[in-house]
Amino acid sequence: MDAARLNRLIIAGFAWQGASKLVTQVVAWTSTIFVARLLSPEAYGIMAVAAVFITLLQMFVETGFAAGLVQLPEVTRTQEEGMFFLSAAAGGVLYGAIYFVAPLVADLYRIPVLEDVLRLGGLIVPLAAVQSVAKARVMRRMDFRYRSLVEMVANLLMAATVVTLAVNGAGVWSLVWGPVVNQLVMTVGYLPMMARVPRPTLAFTELLPPLRFGVHLIAQNISFALFSRADVFIIGRYLGEQITGYYAMAVQLAAIPQDKIGSIFNQVAFPSIARAAHDRKRAGGLYADMHRYLFIIGLPLLAGLAVVAEDAVAVLLTEKWLPIVPVMQVLCMVNGLRLSAGLSSAVLNAMGKANLTLRFNLAALVLFPTAFWFAVDYGLQGVAIAWVVVYPVAYSLLLHYVARELGDSIRVLLGPSWSAIVATGLMVFAVVVFQHSAHELGAALRLIGSIGIGVAAYAACYLVLFRGEVAAVRRAIVTLRRGT
Repeated sequence: MDAARLNRLIIAGFAWQGASKLVTQVVAWTSTIFVARLLSPEAYGIMAVAAVFITLLQMFVETGFAAGLVQLPEVTRTQEEGMFFLSAAAGGVLYGAIYFVAPLVADLYRIPVLEDVLRLGGLIVPLAAVQSVAKARVMRRMDFRYRSLVEMVANLLMAATVVTLAVNGAGVWSLVWGPVVNQLVMTVGYLPMMARVPRPTLAFTELLPPLRFGVHLIAQNISFALFSRADVFIIGRYLGEQITGYYAMAVQLAAIPQDKIGSIFNQVAFPSIARAAHDRKRAGGLYADMHRYLFIIGLPLLAGLAVVAEDAVAVLLTEKWLPIVPVMQVLCMVNGLRLSAGLSSAVLNAMGKANLTLRFNLAALVLFPTAFWFAVDYGLQGVAIAWVVVYPVAYSLLLHYVARELGDSIRVLLGPSWSAIVATGLMVFAVVVFQHSAHELGAALRLIGSIGIGVAAYAACYLVLFRGEVAAVRRAIVTLRRGT
């Protein structure tokens, strides 16, 4: 694919993914706030524990085998159909495992309802497996418009499901049914992209190339899920569902910029850099540019969320959720690095180096559960501090791999992101000064004022100090409008 066409597809990808995320996030934030005011922390704790096991298996089938189809330069129909049946079979087997293990998990955590929650929520796994190859076809074509529309509809219907059930007193079941509806809608939306009904195949020699990459990615996904969910696994076991619920809400709120903004960049980066993987200089340039814009958008959101956390929680979620504030603020700090790490992992995978991301995850799998095991004795604050201490160590290893594969220094690759760090620091300073002077105002007025001051300060920093960045964004918008 020539550079001009790739650049157009990348810009279009960000436009479609960004527009759909904007719509869904307005709805998601509204529904999350509304539902959190209705449900208890215990309900969120139960769902958080169930998600540890469900997400682990979902990642196995959703981005495992089929991801090899995206990374390969050319793909045959036989490979697609073989992967379809392999993924579907894996999804069925894994759901069977969830179904039969559910009583043991419920006994381990001493939460009887967890058995039924796992059996219903586990339906996500076979649904994700069935849609995985069709989604891979969409990613190979870099058809971000189609993907954005499918995921937007699925997320909107999920939010509607959760709110409707919560209002009608369904409790934790509203949190369980939402993701199931989400995956069901995405399956219905993606399957038509298979073009024809898949036919069973036993052409194992043709399946070996995507499988070889897929096996590394599956191991990577499992190790990632294990270390990233180790905190909930340990907290749920030793601190109970209420404390787990507090932690789960803090994690959910602190991860919003990372999950929503970061996911846009990761979804665009993987197929885009895979198409440019043969040219390390070109791939490195794409990574540096994406990292810069990821930080420009994501970093001020994380820092701003940390600064206004107390007022935001009190006003939006009510005072019953105030215990999450210190943990949420610490996690926002860590998630600045996790933004970068997510994009870096996507780039390594796109370069065909899933084994390096696996090494990073395996190192984290040793470091994080060990740290959480000792930290849980000090409550939620101890677990949050464990993130701060351990994550930079693991992150430095990942950056080393990225720099080596792209053939550039870390300074060259991350240097363009410096403007976002400076502007975010000045924004935080302005908001803190305002909050100190407005301490007598009510929480709602102080929150509104803090957001306004933060937006104005951040925008002013770029307009005054970093005009070149603003000009680059304008050029990208012009390119998108002209379609050239």
